[in-house]
Amino acid sequence: MESIAGLLEKTDAGRQEISARTGSLDRRHRALLIMVDGRTTANDLLERTRQLGLKIDAVLELLRVGYVRPVSATAKALGI
Repeated sequence: MESIAGLLEKTDAGRQEISARTGSLDRRHRALLIMVDGRTTANDLLERTRQLGLKIDAVLELLRVGYVRPVSATAKALGI
């Protein structure tokens, strides 16, 4: 399994999925995506996947489909 570390944030596609409710995510994956806020660590999100009853690779799935991405060093330095 791939390793994820640091902070994650929603991409434009992730924000669009939340607002448009296109139906490409089930209820639990959608709840996990909502929790991605740019301040929650990947480790915390991995723990939340367990609480939601999802497989541990659910966060990786959101990364692969482009709904989330690591927070860039520039954004961290700017406080955004």
